[in-house]
Amino acid sequence: MLITQLEDKLYLTKSAVSRLETGKSQLNDMGVIVRWAEALQSK
Repeated sequence: MLITQLEDKLYLTKSAVSRLETGKSQLNDMGVIVRWAEALQSK
């Protein structure tokens, strides 16, 4: 019983971390797009 609870917590933690990772990569993509757009406007 206790072990399954721990596994559930571990799984939830892993999925939360992976969601954070995807969120970070999406933010990085947005930053790249914004910089690209700014570079285009400055020309």
